[in-house]
Amino acid sequence: MRKKMTKSGLMMFAMLICTSVVLGQQKVFIGKLTDSTGAPIRGASVTIQGHRTGVITGDDGSFQLKANNGDILNIAALNYKNQSFSIGTESQATITLSAAATNLDEVVVTAMGIRRDKNTLPYAAQQISGDQMAQTAANSNPLSTLSGKVAGLQITQQSTLGGSTNVILRGVKSLTQNNQALFVIDGVPYDNTPQSTNGVDLGNAGNDIDPSDIASVTVLKGPAASALYGSRASNGVIMITTKKGSRGLNVGVTLGGNLGYIDGTTLPKYQTQYGGGYYTTWQDYATYNGVTAPVGQFGADASTGPAFDGSQVYQWDAFVPGGANYQKTTTWQYNPKTTIQNFLQHPVNSSVGVSVNGANDKGYFKMNYVNDYGKGMIPNSNIKKNMLTFGASYALLSNLKVSGQITYNNTAGQNRNAYAYSASGQSVMRDVRQWWQTNVGFDDLKNEYYNSGGQNMTWNWASAADAESNVEGSITTPAYHDNPYWAAYKDMERDSRDRYFGRVQIDYDIYKDLSFMARVARDSYDQTAEFGLNKGGVDISQYWRYNTNYSEMNYDFLFNYHHDINNDWSVKGLLGSNIRRQDQYQLYATTDGGMEIADVFTLSNTINQSSPTETQWKRGINGIFAGGTLDYKKLLTLDATIRRDVSSTLPKANNTFYYPSFSLNFQFGKLLRNWNWLSNAKAWANYAIVGNDAPVYSTQNYYQFINSFNNQAVLYNPTTNANPNLKPEKTKSAEVGLEASFLHNRIGFTADYYDARTVDQIMPSNVSASTGYTAFFVNGGTMQNKGVEVSLNATPVLTKNFSWEVTVNWSKNIQKVLSLYGGSQNYTVATYQNSIRLQATVGKAYQLQGSDYEYVNGQKEIDADGYYVLKSNQYSNLGTPNPTWIGGIRNNFTYKNVTLGFLIDVRKGGSLYSLDMDYGSVSGLYPRTAGINANGVAIRTPIAQGGGIILDGVHADGSKNTTYVDESDVNGETGGYTFSSSYNEAAKEFVYDAGYIKLREVSLNYNFPKSVYSKLSFVKGLNFSLTGRNLWIIHKNVPYADPEQGQASGNASMGYQNGAYPNVRELGAQLKVNF
Repeated sequence: MRKKMTKSGLMMFAMLICTSVVLGQQKVFIGKLTDSTGAPIRGASVTIQGHRTGVITGDDGSFQLKANNGDILNIAALNYKNQSFSIGTESQATITLSAAATNLDEVVVTAMGIRRDKNTLPYAAQQISGDQMAQTAANSNPLSTLSGKVAGLQITQQSTLGGSTNVILRGVKSLTQNNQALFVIDGVPYDNTPQSTNGVDLGNAGNDIDPSDIASVTVLKGPAASALYGSRASNGVIMITTKKGSRGLNVGVTLGGNLGYIDGTTLPKYQTQYGGGYYTTWQDYATYNGVTAPVGQFGADASTGPAFDGSQVYQWDAFVPGGANYQKTTTWQYNPKTTIQNFLQHPVNSSVGVSVNGANDKGYFKMNYVNDYGKGMIPNSNIKKNMLTFGASYALLSNLKVSGQITYNNTAGQNRNAYAYSASGQSVMRDVRQWWQTNVGFDDLKNEYYNSGGQNMTWNWASAADAESNVEGSITTPAYHDNPYWAAYKDMERDSRDRYFGRVQIDYDIYKDLSFMARVARDSYDQTAEFGLNKGGVDISQYWRYNTNYSEMNYDFLFNYHHDINNDWSVKGLLGSNIRRQDQYQLYATTDGGMEIADVFTLSNTINQSSPTETQWKRGINGIFAGGTLDYKKLLTLDATIRRDVSSTLPKANNTFYYPSFSLNFQFGKLLRNWNWLSNAKAWANYAIVGNDAPVYSTQNYYQFINSFNNQAVLYNPTTNANPNLKPEKTKSAEVGLEASFLHNRIGFTADYYDARTVDQIMPSNVSASTGYTAFFVNGGTMQNKGVEVSLNATPVLTKNFSWEVTVNWSKNIQKVLSLYGGSQNYTVATYQNSIRLQATVGKAYQLQGSDYEYVNGQKEIDADGYYVLKSNQYSNLGTPNPTWIGGIRNNFTYKNVTLGFLIDVRKGGSLYSLDMDYGSVSGLYPRTAGINANGVAIRTPIAQGGGIILDGVHADGSKNTTYVDESDVNGETGGYTFSSSYNEAAKEFVYDAGYIKLREVSLNYNFPKSVYSKLSFVKGLNFSLTGRNLWIIHKNVPYADPEQGQASGNASMGYQNGAYPNVRELGAQLKVNF
């Protein structure tokens, strides 16, 4: 399979080679766009008035095209005023553009790659320039840099090495299907499925995109903007346009790197009064070298043990032969090396990029190579990337152009961060946040691992006897936790992904008003993920391997028609077809019963033989679409589109469905030209339908193979019964908006309101086990998302040498479940550890559910014994994980060639349940589990000695609680295992406001003036930038953690935090040299 895909990639590359540009000398008009300082302006659109053809300026601001004397060039560039230039007898010219405070006349890339004047767009869209994306040297994932820059776009980032980025536009719409925005690169869909296996996040599409090759990003928010993409566009579209070549032969070199610093405010903070154990007495006593002393409770993974009193104790490392403390007592005290920052390392990233490109009036070519290396925060973890892109375009005739591009990306990861609760020894953040002993130091763990020659000398011996047996040199078994250094170097995670993404395209101008485009595109990857638990760990040794081969082919055909009927009226039309074929093959294999030999991670190294599991699915969509635009003086613009899809995943009776859209744009500012303070104004309204087809093989049952029995093949039914009557899931959306600018575009705003309802949700509904299934696919349920988005732009200061620009984005989305299948009131979207679940409840937004208190007049109820009273219902609503609103504020200050910018990213509200705080309180780790009471006595001291604690709350009659709760029994030993459950605390206690205010980004960019390198004739440009990401969490409510960090990316991880990795403050530098 892999050879076949590689062969296809080579064939596509060969086809692209055939389109390479041969630079020649022709009499053409050659231009260069610069700003007032002489710096080149790239990515600008240059068209000849009255003609459909045009060009885009390259990195050096240059362009060239065929033109006649007297032709007028219309020039549009993001953040600059639109300008016209009349060509005289000259054959070349440098054109200087004036900066615009807010340029509302920019050209925007829309669905199917069609460029449109932003003033005529009848729907919400925002565009980010490639320069803004490129000024992020400290982050190799360009998707995360969109955070706070687009109204309505919610970005959730992970600190895990190469982890996924969750990209949600206008809220979660589907109960069970994909809610990620669709990614489209140069008109071709790009698979963005989060890759998560065995408790490890392997990342998604953003990690495979070269940020240095991005010319612009356009965010199409509503269904009306994305309806032409049919059944995969219900979640909005992120349109990425890549760079093209520049005139002549150009070579660029980019050197970058960044250093990460662990944010101490997002690390756990421990109580310092008590050490490891479940009880307040010692587990045992031992005598070595004539010294009798207590033995610590090594089998306990909690810190509810004896108080630190300076006693001499045989701790865990007293039983490590050859160790520094072997058979020696050490002082029973809090170990300052117990915190995780003594284990984590500073993440480091380095990047080298080389680009070669060229162009003339016939076309262009480009080739980019990027090598990226990152070292993770976990020891022995890293990720390596190699990205190679080749693209070309060539005009075979004056009206016939062939173009293409192919990108190859290889990503190789090692020991990526584990996040799942059950991720065995690799989830060190779970350990230190939930189950740890405060007397254990990471320096000692490191020393004992290396001094023992790489043995699993853990702090968590299964028992005292087990630990003592190690004195004789035997290898013992941990109770719950491995030595984290042993896990980092002896366990194994290794993954590799080879990705090919490319297209070949033909553009043919049939005549002045009619053009045709044909395109073949492929997105494919081969991925291998391997995981190994070595012999000698807490779990049975095991080796897993997952192979995934994914391929998507798109065949597009498009006719475009544009005719100016007269000076007032114009009409545009399009007619096209899209054929999509997807194919995925997966193979999963593992050892059984343990590995025979340590350190050998192969499938053959198994005690028992096991058969691999293979799965394969295929999906096909045949779509045709049409659209029309009627424009009157660019005052009124009416749009209409229709798409018809035929899906292979739906039954024949329901597999054909339609997606229409209707839009109206009114540029009423043209009627108010006598209002000098009004620069521009428009309003729009639209209605559209888009949706999802069904999951593969959900309309017909199929059998799966499992391990053979008695040498006979065994097949079994899936647990979810198929439904041959499924219909497509659809999102119906209405939107209205207003956009205006004032004072020569010095101030501007965009505001819109939308109401989207996703109906006929495809979901598995629970059925009786007597049917032979646990669930049944049904169409049921309606989800509503409605909200407001506002963007403000202002330029308070604009002079010849200095400008200050401010951009504000704000959005509020309200989600509500309107109905569920069969009149049901609840549907479980996801279940988490500790009986927490994410629930869809009719009449409400998504709800976290778990245990809660009874309340009296809003205060927690306390029983007669002084303990909390819990609701009898185990699943009470604990709050919605959805934010109340999100926003961002960006400031840019430019003085001549220097630009300083910073971005504040804000999330207001939303609930988050922290398993870390819950279990960490159970195990007595955090300061809230210790301290001094009103009597001046430690709360873990028995009540008879003045200890205990009075829980905050009232009795059923409303009287305030004054009863002390005792953690200890009459023998002075801890009465029970935990702090938290002793007091009957509910999950509600550990639900926090997930809001935050972050200094998300700071950038300093300097374009060196030509005078600096004028003596170096081979240098065309020189740029240096400094970038900081996630530098400061200005405000948060979640203790000891970053509210963004939690499980993995995806639908089923909302509002849940487990084993959270700390925030990483990233500082980066980048140097670009153009030759």
